[in-house]
Amino acid sequence: MNEHNNTEQHKNPASAIMDKAYALYGLDEAIVDPAEAERKKIVQSMIVASYGLYGEGDDLDYIGNALDVHDSAATKPLTAIDEASSVPDSHPKHAASRSAWIYWLRDIAIALVVTLLVAQFIRPTIVRQESMLDTLHPGDYLLLATQEFTYGGVDRGDIVVFKTDLEDLETHKNKNLIKRVIALPGDTIEITGGNTYVNGVKQNEPYVLGGVTPGDIRETEVPQGMMWVMGDNRVYSKDSRDPSIGFVDMDTIVGKALVRAYPFNQIRMF
Repeated sequence: MNEHNNTEQHKNPASAIMDKAYALYGLDEAIVDPAEAERKKIVQSMIVASYGLYGEGDDLDYIGNALDVHDSAATKPLTAIDEASSVPDSHPKHAASRSAWIYWLRDIAIALVVTLLVAQFIRPTIVRQESMLDTLHPGDYLLLATQEFTYGGVDRGDIVVFKTDLEDLETHKNKNLIKRVIALPGDTIEITGGNTYVNGVKQNEPYVLGGVTPGDIRETEVPQGMMWVMGDNRVYSKDSRDPSIGFVDMDTIVGKALVRAYPFNQIRMF
């Protein structure tokens, strides 16, 4: 009796599972009927293939548990269709290799899709001028939210990149400028005495380098679809105060500054 128990305890896991499969499908160890022998062979192939595919260890419990499902589908006799659909790959290692390739290709596809989606919403840019000192410096690497405006638009205080008709003297192409939004459509803007007033309210602008805004702009209303922008380095910045720029069409916005990604010791959200 003890010898029998020791044999059961040291039985190969795959053999133990196979015994469970024989019992589940009503197969006996001593099979004489050719048809029953064929059924046993199919079940054996299923278990061996599963053992090879899933490997050893905890995964064998998964196979064993699957054989414990006593519903009508699991316990019915195997039909010709059942047998044809249940016969596993005769080369389980090849099947495992194909499975690995499928997962690898799937991961690449997911990465590409994520990259394309991110590219639709995020655009990088590098600051090249000093008009946004002391907030931004030449060489700062920014990530712009390109689709932010579709859902939430821009707000006063946002930093935006927009297209202009100004020519870049180095590339002879139209320049993009980066400025801060000060006033929105329907707002009134006024600059006097070194201060900025929006809708008649003096603005608290701690980001302005030197704390002074040069210029003399009489109170005027921002047209619909337009915005008033200025750089934080007001003494140096060429912005809406300059007649060559004036009010900026919101349709020219390239993106809104989302984060400074470089220098690494100055990473920040906007």
